Amino acid sequence: MGKRSRVLEPQELEGAINQIQGVVANRVVPDDKGGLSEIHVMASTKRAPKQIVRDIESLLFVKFGFRVDYRKISLVQLGEEQILPLGLSRLKLISVHCKAGTVGAEAEVQIGSPEGLHVGSAEGEGIGEAELVAQATLNALQQVVGAKAELALQGVERFALGGRKIIVVQISYLFPAGEEILLGVSFIGGEGEIEASARAALDAVNRRLPVMKLS
Repeated sequence: MGKRSRVLEPQELEGAINQIQGVVANRVVPDDKGGLSEIHVMASTKRAPKQIVRDIESLLFVKFGFRVDYRKISLVQLGEEQILPLGLSRLKLISVHCKAGTVGAEAEVQIGSPEGLHVGSAEGEGIGEAELVAQATLNALQQVVGAKAELALQGVERFALGGRKIIVVQISYLFPAGEEILLGVSFIGGEGEIEASARAALDAVNRRLPVMKLS
């Protein structure tokens, strides 16, 4: 590793590496001199390993001033069927309810996970039910994610696609090293907008949950 321009902050580097296309999770291991000893990376098989390693080398040098020998980067690649169980594949949407609250409408969403039942609620006046359900879903998901990241609702939109109606939920995912915008989509079926909104919020967080849980 070459000359450094700043002090090593593993969490900041990990957050940046997680933004590289194909990366699912990573761990930066510092050495006893304040430098980089190893970088362990979990990635999908959608990109060539050399491309991912080269992107990591370039990112760390350009953004942080760390020149890293590629031999310090340990890469393991998993197929989608192996990655998904790390995320929300075992989370289930248990129930979605909307009713009149003390101020406007009130929404409650229940999500089941291996850790138990997570209940999120939201209420407000002059706010659509789909928006309230999306917020309640994020409040439940926040319990799954914990304090490692913050989820914030940015918007809920409806569109027509191929003769069918869809709902799109946009979420801000805040973590120590920065922010990422996540999008989730669900068709509006017979259950109506409110359940579709909850499913879209789940979809938005789905593929990033391994990073949130492991970071």
